[in-house]
Parts: sequence; C-alpha cells; structure tokens
Amino acid sequence: MNNTPFGWHRHFDDDSLAIHYTNTHPDFAHYRYPRPMRRVPETHFTQMTSRRSPVLSVTAKTATFSVTEKHSHMRDVHTRNKKPCKEGSHELCYLAILDRDEHTAGTIIVGGDLLPQLVNKTHKFLAIARSTLSRMDDDPSWDVETQRFRLWTEQSPESLSRKVEETMSASEVPVPEPGSKFDWSRGENEDDDEAFNRNFVPPNDDFFDNKYFSDQVYWPAVDVLLISQAKDGVVERLGVGKIHVDAFVPIAKFEEVFLG
Repeated sequence: MNNTPFGWHRHFDDDSLAIHYTNTHPDFAHYRYPRPMRRVPETHFTQMTSRRSPVLSVTAKTATFSVTEKHSHMRDVHTRNKKPCKEGSHELCYLAILDRDEHTAGTIIVGGDLLPQLVNKTHKFLAIARSTLSRMDDDPSWDVETQRFRLWTEQSPESLSRKVEETMSASEVPVPEPGSKFDWSRGENEDDDEAFNRNFVPPNDDFFDNKYFSDQVYWPAVDVLLISQAKDGVVERLGVGKIHVDAFVPIAKFEEVFLG
C-alpha cells in the first residue's frame, strides 16, 4: 500500500538501501527530502526567517542521566571503526551514558576538552528525534516486502515481550575480558552448538549495552543533545548522541528549552 502524500514521490536505492523523497512543486523539485514534509504557510516562513535572535525555543522531552569516565563500545556510525581515546589523550570521546543502575543506556560524543566538566556528574539530555538501529536491511524493523522501516507502533507486544525476555536472560551470561579467548580445556566440545553458545558472547558495539536493553526494539534510538546548565535561562549544546528508548522514555518529561 502506498501511503506517500500527494505531490511527493518515494525513491528507493537497491544498492545503498537509501530512501528519499522528491516534490513535484517546481520550487522544490531539485531538493531531496528524508521524508515528506508539511508545507509551511508563507506567513509562518516569513516570521521564522525574519527573526534575528540566535536563541531557539524548543519544547521537547528531556531526561537526566549520569556520565563518568567510562567510554562506550560504540563504533563510528559511518566507518564502523572504533575510535578509542588514547591514554592521556582525549580528542573526541564516546562516553557512556549511565542509567540509575549504572548500565550503559546510551552514548554521547563530546570533545575531549570537556571531560573535566562532564564526568562524574548528572546531565540533562534533550530529545530531538527517534531513529532505527541501522539504515540497512538487517535492522529489526525493516520490511523486505514493502522496502521500508516499520514504525515502532507496528511491533507486536508479543514480539517485544519475547525479545525483552531474551535480553534479560542474556544479561546473566558472563562477559570475557577484552582480548580473552575461550578456554575449551574445561571439557567443553567446540563442535557442540550449546557449548559454543555458552562460551561465546557476541561483540557489543551498539550505542547501548545490549545485555540490558534489547537490540530488537523497533526504532530504539532517541537522538539527543547533551545540554549545559542554564545561564540566564539559555542552555548550550555540549555533545550529540543516542539513548535507548526504554531507558529514556520512562523518566522523560516535556520541557521548554531555550537553546543558544
């Protein structure tokens, strides 16, 4: 079923699995859009473009989490390469965002020079969007037949409940130290699938700890800004990142934020 609004055309690239939209209106025909967008009335557009204030008023959900020196296992979303900070040298840090149980609920990317003012403190995070785990067809929400990402509202409660149970059971599996190898000398048969599963822990390079948060949730990422303490009622962006929806939503609240 094609739910594309009138005047918009959906384009799908089989090689890159990228989706974009074009508009038939001559003023917008040469633009590519990530999704169909509602036309803004000319009066509203004039008002927005005529404003000279550098402060943006945003009403959105915010939530508070803690940040320590703990670095995330997240890999670069474009290159899939890990960008670890070297000892004593922190240029661009992928810091873990911790929930109240000190589980990695997300990752924030910040400049290393901000570490002294960020670590071992609680901070407010501003939600700006919700996104899928990946932009590829191996994402849990990808529908092969319609070539689209299913909305998070389309995930069945039964499927979600089952995946959460699997995540909880996986959290009981001991995680080997980085670089360690499996010790088959304990009598385990490496050709035994059950034995292999008991000893093998898949690498976790997501933005969250998948021992505690499910990687099968549709659209699990809440894209966030790490914001500063307000000064004269205005906050600044200190970093960008992602927090798992199951950690963010239960404690989030709507708030008006003035972003400078």
